[in-house]
Amino acid sequence: MKKFALRFGLIALMVLVTQAFVMTGWADTIKVGGASPMTGYMAADGKEMTEGLEMAIKEINEAGGVLGRKLELVNFDTEELLSETFAAAAEKLIGKEKVDVIISGYCGEAGPDVFGKYDVPFLYNEGSQGCLEIHKKNAEEYWNVFMTCDTSQTWGPVVFDTVEVLAKDADYTFPNKKIALIWGGWDWDEKYAKSFGKRGEEKGWEVCMDIECGYETKEWSSILSKLREEKPAIIFVGIWGSVPQATFLQQFKKNPMNSIIVHNQATTNAEYLDMMGKQADGVLDHSYRMVPVNAKGEAWTKTYKKMFKKKELGLMPLVTYDELMLWAAAVEKVGKVDDYRAIAKEIKEGSYEGVGGTYVFNEYNIAPTTRKLPNATYQYQNGKRVYLSTGGPDGIDLIEGRKFQIPSWIK
Repeated sequence: MKKFALRFGLIALMVLVTQAFVMTGWADTIKVGGASPMTGYMAADGKEMTEGLEMAIKEINEAGGVLGRKLELVNFDTEELLSETFAAAAEKLIGKEKVDVIISGYCGEAGPDVFGKYDVPFLYNEGSQGCLEIHKKNAEEYWNVFMTCDTSQTWGPVVFDTVEVLAKDADYTFPNKKIALIWGGWDWDEKYAKSFGKRGEEKGWEVCMDIECGYETKEWSSILSKLREEKPAIIFVGIWGSVPQATFLQQFKKNPMNSIIVHNQATTNAEYLDMMGKQADGVLDHSYRMVPVNAKGEAWTKTYKKMFKKKELGLMPLVTYDELMLWAAAVEKVGKVDDYRAIAKEIKEGSYEGVGGTYVFNEYNIAPTTRKLPNATYQYQNGKRVYLSTGGPDGIDLIEGRKFQIPSWIK
């Protein structure tokens, strides 16, 4: 009788434990696939992409999950964004792990081209013209693929216009109308630089230098010699990665010119400011997504820094955070996590107000840059990233109480 009672008690306990797991969602999780470069020269960004996902998952789970189910992150290292790497990512994340969504920051053209062949929603933030062409060519087949930003070919003109606006607001007069373009071999970098220069030419400027450089570039003496011959008023340096950006500025400042230096978002990584500190003061750069300068943005930033023990905030955490939150909102409206067609339809036809702006997708499943989903231009001042303006092709807005500071190397 005692053995029966003991056995009955154990069975009852197991039932209660099982019920508890089900009620908390532990026994029935939704798997989220993270496709991020965790090794190689983009690893610092990949780490931030993962942090953004971890932050979103923590908040969602603490609020009760998605459709009452907890989220679980499954990561895959996309390394240097090659097609074969993404094929392996699809095999693991979709084939083996059975994830219900895949989130990425940037992924080259390989990301949409691989994941577009599946049904699982794929949200990413590449911003290349090559990706736009993939979306246009495969609009019907790749219905599950969403790019949560515009292309660098759109940003180049906006950033050029912003530089002129900031200079005028600071009563700065350019010494000439020459632009030098230095860019990496990535489609993203090239289109950004070329469109920046083209916008300048449309407004009466001359592109006096147009040079492609490798991502491993650390020695700039020959290029700096050419720059000193031309003395351009604006030097656009668009090579992704903290090291080439940092070494260029360090070597430039040994014998500087009266040139404003503009980057292509490559200094948004917190690693850059860790390397440079106040040495970065004066540099202008751009972000296609920013934490707003308001109470909501300050609260989000404070939470992120505390959670990951960070001094500075890079770009990528916000990107993947907003993407996962956007997907979760769509799933809640649809009511089923595996009805991928309905979820994609909700994302495409609806809108979502994230931390970085309001996401509205066009016919090609791309979220265009507007004042509601703005670009932002910032300058390093006193060792800190200070946002000076926001906007898009529909207009540029200066942030009240902030001003462009003429770099100390300009005499």
